[in-house]
Amino acid sequence: MKQYLRPVQRFIYFLLKNHAIADDLTQEVFVKVYKHMGSFRNESSVKTWIYKIAVNEVKMHRRSSWFRRFILFGNINEELAGYQDDSEMSAPEQEEVLRVVLSLSPNYREVILLHYYQDLTVAEVATILGISHDAVYTKLHRAKKQLKERLEKEGFAWT
Repeated sequence: MKQYLRPVQRFIYFLLKNHAIADDLTQEVFVKVYKHMGSFRNESSVKTWIYKIAVNEVKMHRRSSWFRRFILFGNINEELAGYQDDSEMSAPEQEEVLRVVLSLSPNYREVILLHYYQDLTVAEVATILGISHDAVYTKLHRAKKQLKERLEKEGFAWT
């Protein structure tokens, strides 16, 4: 839990853009992990298993009538520190890219966040989302294309 709590919480927050809901769903994820740890079959890594549970919790929440009526958006600035990477982009550039990633549709946002921000392989992303490897590659390709177009439209200067 110590290793995955914060990354899973951040991942859920970036999908739903609401701290309170992210906290609640993160708690649900780790309650399920605790309850079902004995039935974990080691067919994937623990990280992949936990993220699959997180994605399923988010999907169940999105299907709820409450979520369809109210979409809340939070302030992502305080979360960005956890996603700063070692790339050559400056913090403001990383912030801009993440802001545009968060503006993508949920399907594209999921694959980008899982693959690039959570450092999961295509195989792990496919397992988590319950789709084929080819579908992951297709979604990544389309998401990156949309991301590039949106960043160029906003005048993002590639370094």
